[in-house]
Amino acid sequence: MTKQASGRLRTREEREDLLRQLLTSRPEQLTGSRGRLSVSPVPEGNILLAAALHAAARLDKGLELTGLEQRLVGMLQVALEDDDEVAAFGREYGGLREQAAAFPQMVTSRSLEDGLTFADVVSEVNAARKSICAQPMIQIRDISTLDAGESVIGPDQQQAMPQYAGGVTVLTRPEPEEKRERGRPPMPVHLKLQSFQCLESSGDVFLGPEDEIYWAIASGADQEEQKHYKTGEFGSVVDGSVRWFSEGQSLYVGHVSEYLATHVECWEADDSDGGFYNDLIDAMYGLSDHMLETCKTLQDGPPNVDPNDNTEAWAALLHVAAILVAKLLELIRNDDDLVTEHTLGFTREDLIEWAQSDSGERVFTFDGGTTGKHNLHIRAGAATIAHGWPGLRGTAFTSGIDAACTVASNSSDVYFFRGDRYVRYNPGDEKIVHHRTIADGFPGLRGTTFTSSISAASTVPASNSNLYLFQGARCIRYDNAGERIVYNKTITDAFPGLRGTQFADGIDAACVVPGSSIHLYFFRGNRCIRYDNSGEKVIYNELITAKWPGLVHTIFSGGMDTACNVPSARGSTLWLFKGDRYQRYPL
Repeated sequence: MTKQASGRLRTREEREDLLRQLLTSRPEQLTGSRGRLSVSPVPEGNILLAAALHAAARLDKGLELTGLEQRLVGMLQVALEDDDEVAAFGREYGGLREQAAAFPQMVTSRSLEDGLTFADVVSEVNAARKSICAQPMIQIRDISTLDAGESVIGPDQQQAMPQYAGGVTVLTRPEPEEKRERGRPPMPVHLKLQSFQCLESSGDVFLGPEDEIYWAIASGADQEEQKHYKTGEFGSVVDGSVRWFSEGQSLYVGHVSEYLATHVECWEADDSDGGFYNDLIDAMYGLSDHMLETCKTLQDGPPNVDPNDNTEAWAALLHVAAILVAKLLELIRNDDDLVTEHTLGFTREDLIEWAQSDSGERVFTFDGGTTGKHNLHIRAGAATIAHGWPGLRGTAFTSGIDAACTVASNSSDVYFFRGDRYVRYNPGDEKIVHHRTIADGFPGLRGTTFTSSISAASTVPASNSNLYLFQGARCIRYDNAGERIVYNKTITDAFPGLRGTQFADGIDAACVVPGSSIHLYFFRGNRCIRYDNSGEKVIYNELITAKWPGLVHTIFSGGMDTACNVPSARGSTLWLFKGDRYQRYPL
């Protein structure tokens, strides 16, 4: 059996037929063009789809929508032609909802006068979590059972992928002896798309043996950070092909306190057009928004959900979101060109273990049956400098930065120092303002050793022109406006409160404490000092991880190459750099 090369957008009449089938058929009868079940076999698994139609019916009656209903109507508007069609869907649902065996009675028996909230959905899904999670396309997997190189998506789930929409994998670890501490500080997470390998191409008889593959991504975390986009197309994909993603393409880059959810779709391009791509991206945005809300709700501890035993509830909530998006995309076009999709849920502990594994890489198998099979490789770790600072690509500053600091006289620019050169960089425009030797850019340093290998740099608190530059046991205070050295002293003469500490003969990184006009942070090895520049005294001298707990289990827990204030326009945050990696750390 080979897939057809239609891939066209559906007409309004076809969408109306699909809606009528949805409202008058049993779940097992609702299959797509490839015989794949397009809804959940369990009615509660289709609750968001039902809630979206309930919201459309309420909107048609001029009733005020809840926050959830507003989001769901927005997602319907992606799939449908205009507001009139949304209203028509609502009227059709209102007339046939009592026949809708695919929907939970909690929704179909509800008066249209009553809106649905996310709390209502969570309560209903939690009550049905056992039956939802018993489905073959949903997997809760103990990460301690994974062998090196083994696909995270197990063989039984891979077999179910071509038959069911809404597949979910939630990764867990053995229950800790102590219950999970709530309110842990957020930690940085970077999940980079590395590559994918084609295990089986589609064998499309119309377009030949070569596929054109692209991926669609949606992610959301409990820190209200999200990501959604589609990759470019990878052409000439045949059995055995390996394709690499570009540097900036990630599954997620941001912060996570406890929960991260992601959704990945693999598509064959065939005859897709720009209109569909825009609709797909909009659908991914709606899904990422829902995932963010789900993760945040779990972190806050919803009623009747045990915060220490919520894995099934989480998997079920991710499933209902995936079902909604699968059905919306089916309304937009035939599913001929969808290879397959899958939703992934990660806990904090799993993300830590992933990042600390030998390779930092995991494999996820996407098996669409006759539409193709691909292994997706994803790596966990801090973001690369080249990824986060694209204007530095092609320079030596994508790795091994010696020192960094904000430009004292400018609210947006940053200096990076490496060897005998430096760049002035504008993070807002992602552009290098200039790239020079230190001696040319700071002529007052000529004749000193500071024209090369500066170890740390910082603006002087409350100054709009002066910098501190460190090298070995010495410190220069430099007037950037007058291009002259104010003083060249030992660190202990410049900062007498550092005498007797390990910071007396060298500093790895320095920066102003955001919001302070007198305090500095100094870093050396795995320790951090907060220093009162006015009173010349140490406020504290602690392990980095004791004062910066979000860096536990990261490469920055043992030290960093340099640190830099994020310019005031971007908030009270620091950038930390080590090797070819960097992290944006909120205070």
